[in-house]
Amino acid sequence: MLRPNWAIPACFVETIVLAVLTNAQPALPQTTAGGPDQTVTAEQRKQIEAAKSVADLTSLAKQYLLVHKEAAARLCVEQICVKEPKLLTDPEPQTSSRPWNDFWFTCRAEMQAKKLAPKDAAGRLELARWLKQGGVFGPARGLVNEALQIDPGLSEAKALLAELEPPAQLDFRYALTKPVFLTEYMDQNVKVEAGRGYLLLLAPVRYRATEVRLSLIPGTIKVSADVGKMARVLGLLLTEEPPKGDPRATGGTGGAIVTPIQPTVPTPAVPPDQVPDTFTTTFYERLQIELKDGLPTLTWHNTYTSRPTNPADRATGGSRTTGGTRGSAGGLSAREALAEKRGEMPANGWLGLLIKFPEDANTLTIELPEAPPESIDLNLLKLTQQQQASTGQPSTIKPDDSFKAISKFATDSSAPTAQLATAWIGQHASAQTGSAGQVSATEIEAVRVLLAAGGHPDRRVRQAGFEGLMQHSGALPDEALDFLREEADEKTLAGLLDQVDVALSAGASLDPAATASVAPGATSEPVLGKILETMPASQAPANAFVILGACINSRRSQARQEALRILLNDGSQQSLQILAVPELRKDAQKTLAAQFAKIKNPDMKAAVLRLLLVNPESATVTTCLAACGDLAVKVSTDDDPLLTALQADNEKVNAKAKEALLLLLSRSDLSAIADSQKFTELLKSVEFENEKMPAVRSALLAMAAAQLRLPYQAPFARATKSGPSSPEQQAGGCETVLAKGAVDPKINQASAEKAALMLVASGRLEALKKQFIESKDVDRCVGIIRMLAKTKELWQRESLPVFLAAALGNENEEVRKETLSTLAILHDNCDKNNRWRINLAVRQGLDINKAVDLTFDPTTRIAEQATALIKRTVGMTLEEARDFDASTTAPARVTCLTERIVGGRTKNPVGQYACLVLVDAEVTAQPGAAQRPAQAAPTSRTNVPLTSARVTIKRGSGDALEILADDVEIGRQGDQADAGGDTAGQTQPGSLSANPAELLIEALRSDDARREGFAGKVDLRTLRDSLRQEKCELRPEPLGGWSAELNINTQGTSDNPIRIVAAKIILQPLNP
Repeated sequence: MLRPNWAIPACFVETIVLAVLTNAQPALPQTTAGGPDQTVTAEQRKQIEAAKSVADLTSLAKQYLLVHKEAAARLCVEQICVKEPKLLTDPEPQTSSRPWNDFWFTCRAEMQAKKLAPKDAAGRLELARWLKQGGVFGPARGLVNEALQIDPGLSEAKALLAELEPPAQLDFRYALTKPVFLTEYMDQNVKVEAGRGYLLLLAPVRYRATEVRLSLIPGTIKVSADVGKMARVLGLLLTEEPPKGDPRATGGTGGAIVTPIQPTVPTPAVPPDQVPDTFTTTFYERLQIELKDGLPTLTWHNTYTSRPTNPADRATGGSRTTGGTRGSAGGLSAREALAEKRGEMPANGWLGLLIKFPEDANTLTIELPEAPPESIDLNLLKLTQQQQASTGQPSTIKPDDSFKAISKFATDSSAPTAQLATAWIGQHASAQTGSAGQVSATEIEAVRVLLAAGGHPDRRVRQAGFEGLMQHSGALPDEALDFLREEADEKTLAGLLDQVDVALSAGASLDPAATASVAPGATSEPVLGKILETMPASQAPANAFVILGACINSRRSQARQEALRILLNDGSQQSLQILAVPELRKDAQKTLAAQFAKIKNPDMKAAVLRLLLVNPESATVTTCLAACGDLAVKVSTDDDPLLTALQADNEKVNAKAKEALLLLLSRSDLSAIADSQKFTELLKSVEFENEKMPAVRSALLAMAAAQLRLPYQAPFARATKSGPSSPEQQAGGCETVLAKGAVDPKINQASAEKAALMLVASGRLEALKKQFIESKDVDRCVGIIRMLAKTKELWQRESLPVFLAAALGNENEEVRKETLSTLAILHDNCDKNNRWRINLAVRQGLDINKAVDLTFDPTTRIAEQATALIKRTVGMTLEEARDFDASTTAPARVTCLTERIVGGRTKNPVGQYACLVLVDAEVTAQPGAAQRPAQAAPTSRTNVPLTSARVTIKRGSGDALEILADDVEIGRQGDQADAGGDTAGQTQPGSLSANPAELLIEALRSDDARREGFAGKVDLRTLRDSLRQEKCELRPEPLGGWSAELNINTQGTSDNPIRIVAAKIILQPLNP
């Protein structure tokens, strides 16, 4: 509480002495009237040289500093660091006195700064942090500003600069809604009056707690008026009362109680970034603010209690006691009373100064501890306070009438003044809208003022302007945004972008499940909508993105770079939409291209690339594609810009860009569209349009090869396909590209052979067979056959003999010779026990009519080898071979082969057979399976070849045929008991009926199954049970043997992730 001027309690003497000492020792060394002594005298040098220890030098330096002999004191510091080099960077603060601490750190910082390179921003930043640790903020701010001049985008420097701001600053935004000019004030139940010719001003202060204690005492806060009359702080105010258990709050006079803040202290009632609603009616004589155990803590001090209003009620205490209610018994000593009247509470970031000042003053200057003097223009305060001082109600004056008068203060050099003016304009800018909702000139000017606030040197003003822009009720006028695009300087744009960066970061950090504060503008382009959907929507204010978009289109290159950096780091739908506007400057596109490689979020990088490809600009697209690095994406639709750009004109997407785009697609997952007819047509179009672009065609081939890295499937014809579409079945377009590349003379031999090898190795032969048969390039075809023959891994796969058999369709003599020779070598050099598998494969690829024609080829070698091929493939006996040779025309030989030889075997199927089962499987889970980045793991497989049990067909009793798998009967044919009298269960003539369970189970237990990864992953028991009553109908194959297809209904489990959905069983006769 404020006491009358004539009464000063004894306990207040301690406070006055402390204030005098504080005033006597400024925070930084001050010069005398004639300036500090910058020379070192001979006598001083002699004294310094005589000092033998660090302690002696330290004592001497403090003495010199006390009498303003700064040069001599500096020399002492230098000698200290020479004697003890580690002290040059010692971060320990000096607790003896604040001036010595500041001088000690500043001198050593100057010594360290001399060692920094001219462009070493990081070094300056580190040195600033060291100064901050020592509590020396002024020089630290200077170093951070130097670092920002070197690197304006250094985010760490911006964050540190905010930390180095004075811990307490004036903030008059409170005056926008509450009266601050007063004629009297009630301190609890005591009226405090200004007196004649004076007024009272409630000056709000925003503070922050730091590790260094901030002490505020009314007597040490300097206040001056421009008219030269007295002005002073009467007391300190808080926004909330201390805890109720505290003696000061209750008015009690009990023992010396100081309630410490507990770690569970509640959140302060008024966050520092919000203006408080009111201030309390209690004065405090001293406030101390600091971080205690990481908690912002305020310690308040009062040296006496409030007195009764009626003088008659006041009693006189003992002469040697103080504290307590006057007249109470047993007073306490002054020190005990001081301890009694203090307490702790959470620091909420706001306090108030009650200032007495002359009523004719125009400006007040206030100097808070650890802060430079700041002034507030009282005329501006009066403008914003109209009709508030008397009624406490908001002003009814039209904002329009006050705008011009207030707006001139927005550029004031005084931060509190400019902040108040800017905040007022921000509150009233939306009210300037003209009739019928039209944008008025006043509104445009108001928004321009708020935008221009971004260039003010003080962060409070910049923040007030930005908050006003965010609170603007409608869209920011485009005419005002032209200020950012065309007129604003780098400093203004940088200040705004700092605020935008903070706003967007806050919007991204909120709960992603919450509704976005602003949705992207509606778009009529479905492709653009799909691109935007790939990124999350931001909850940041809409106008933050409007400002960001205007800065990206700015004429200032540095601002464009920073704006794009913020946009690319944000990665939201709203940020992406900024890049989609057609009005984007070419300069902005160039800047975007330069920063594209720095995008860390792969989803954002892919989205930006897609946006650029919607309406491509050649240079930008080329640069960005070259900077994709190892980016891999998932393409889900045929109209994805990553695909459609391949068909763009060369003026928009040149050959180099298409090459890079194809390489990107080669790393990506195209499984969702690979079976699409549109995708196949696209690849054909790219191949045709770039016929004279070998680099593009090579990249197209590489892309197709990368997409065809699929599990092997046997290239055997199937009557039906079961199960869902799978990546193995989706290689149509890529298969065609590889097949054409394999025989294209414009493609180098190595690439062509690699393409052919991939197709044969994966079992994808349809397109390659067609291209190979039609090819006229003899050398290329012969080279491919020789390369395949040398690849020993292919000798174990059915695809090689299938392809070679089909290759006989090529009409070139050399190609046929090479093909027939290779087939003979393959047959003769394989394991005798597995020759049946080669013969079976040759049957799948052999065109019997063309093969028979070759037996009459004029070239003897071809005719002989073709004849030998047919005989060993069919497995002719000597008698069958003589009958075949005796046929002297091609039709006669075809008839002999199909009707007499194969037809006879069909009528009498008795014999030994090898069994190959082609299974179709769905993979429901692949624990621990490795897969390539951005490419889908196979979810199904088809035509997986697995060897099964040997099958014997023999005559039983009567004319019945018994079918056995490793001596286990699986079927019986021609027995009336087998039919059971049910004609519906009988097989068709020329077919054999058998239960497939045993053959399928044995196939899944084979070595082939283990190699293909089926072992232990199929529920064999369930599979057997589901097939126990099944019968499959084995039908004759064209060149001998039997086959049947069946669909299977079983379920996969986590323990057995592979489910068999279909199979083809093939019985291949074993030659005697």
